Amino acid sequence: MRDNLVYDVIVIGGGPAGSLAAVAAGRKGARTLLVEQYGYLGGMLTAGGVGPQMTYHAGDVQVVEGIPGELIRRMRKGGFSPGHMEDFAGYTYSVTPFDAEGLKLVLEEMVLEAGAELLYHTVYTGWA
Repeated sequence: MRDNLVYDVIVIGGGPAGSLAAVAAGRKGARTLLVEQYGYLGGMLTAGGVGPQMTYHAGDVQVVEGIPGELIRRMRKGGFSPGHMEDFAGYTYSVTPFDAEGLKLVLEEMVLEAGAELLYHTVYTGWA
């Protein structure tokens, strides 16, 4: 690792958890690097077409908010999600449909706005 490439936080994997962890670290002022093997963020939500997101609720009460809640608000504002909906199949409390390409865009915007750096097309194999 070169001396000029020093980070406080390095997040390996730009799935939903990794992307939002990088947002949180960047917003707290940590010099943050997010390393992702693909050329976009979102993990299996975007790469594998796994959706909708489940669940932000416990019964009628929304229990997941914070940065994930901000993500959904931004997705709604951009027209990439209708927001949370009751799960009519009864599998869980709520589902949140989304457009995969929109999710990639909004996650990247949030990471970069937080001041984190992105390293796409990179696989972590261990420290040299």
